[in-house]
Amino acid sequence: MAIKHAFTSAKDDGADTTLVRPSNWNADHTGVLIGTVAVDPPSIVKTTTANVDVTVNGLLTTDKVFVQCQSDFEHGLVCIAAYCSVNDTLRLRITNWTGSAIDGASRTWAYLAYA
Repeated sequence: MAIKHAFTSAKDDGADTTLVRPSNWNADHTGVLIGTVAVDPPSIVKTTTANVDVTVNGLLTTDKVFVQCQSDFEHGLVCIAAYCSVNDTLRLRITNWTGSAIDGASRTWAYLAYA
């Protein structure tokens, strides 16, 4: 994710490349992507895993991702992985450990991603 400063410098960089230069200040910087997203898992058959993809603009495949469901998850469902499968797509791998299908409700999930 790129962060751009609100102000830029019109000063020249100067000859000394060992110093922080105005062009360094004006350049894009990497940062942290934080937010929430609605996740509505499909009905997951007993003892299986489903991939649930949701759009998160700015998320990159190179980002490290942390997620947390913001309310109680159905008993038997567990999020076993979260990652960016393709740019702008957050993938949650959700497993049903029980002996019957579970259709999870739509819930708000928080995410934090960084390069």
